[in-house]
Amino acid sequence: GDQLSIVKRAMRERSIDDRAFDARKVLTLISRAKNSGVEPQPKPEGMGDDYDLITHLVFPLYQLSLKAQGVVDFDDLIVYPSTLFEKHPTLRQEYRDRFTHVMVDEYQDTNHAQMQLLKNLVPENGNLCVVGDDDQCIYSWRGAEVRNILQFDRHYPTAKEVRLEQNYRSTGAILNAANAVIDKNPERKDKRMWTDEGEGRSISIVVAPDDDEEAR
Repeated sequence: GDQLSIVKRAMRERSIDDRAFDARKVLTLISRAKNSGVEPQPKPEGMGDDYDLITHLVFPLYQLSLKAQGVVDFDDLIVYPSTLFEKHPTLRQEYRDRFTHVMVDEYQDTNHAQMQLLKNLVPENGNLCVVGDDDQCIYSWRGAEVRNILQFDRHYPTAKEVRLEQNYRSTGAILNAANAVIDKNPERKDKRMWTDEGEGRSISIVVAPDDDEEAR
C-alpha cells in the first residue's frame, strides 16, 4: 500500500492519470527492473507500450521518495547490499568470513539481483550448496532467470552436481508423460525422473470450457 501511494504520487507529479494507467503494473515493472539490474528504459519505437515510458519517468521519483522517508522496498534489500559489497571490498570480506557456508533453496527461481548478491557473499571456491530444478522454473514473469541454474558451473566451476531423479510423489504413468513433454525443451539439464511406485492409473485429459470450470 505504501509503495502504491508513492507510485501514484509520482505519476501525478509527471502529469500521468493514475485512473487511466494501473499503478500496480508500474510498480511491477519497477520491481522487475531492479531484479534485472537495469533501470527502466522506454523501448524503441513500436516495441514497447505506454507503461515502459511511464515507469521510466516514475522510477527516479519513486526512489527519491523512498530515500526522503528513510525506507527501502523489498527489492532494495537485495540490491543495496550488493552495491555496498562492490564499493567496499573490506566489508564484503567481513561478510564472507562471517558466513562460511551458504545454502540456497529453489535456486531456479533466483533473479539477476539475487545472483549478484550470492556472488558477492560466496567466492568461486566458497562453500556453497544450491538446490533446484530448471524444469520447475515458472517465475520468469517476476524476474527469475533459469540460466542461473543452467550456468551454475560457470560461476562455480569446482562444484559437484548431484542429481536427485527418484520421485516419491507420482506414479510411473505420470512421470513418463511429464518426461516426454519436458524432453522437447533443448535448454535444460539432462535428467529423467523415475519412481518405484509402479505404473499407476492411466492419465486422463480434461478440457475445461473456461477458467472457473478448470478451477472447479
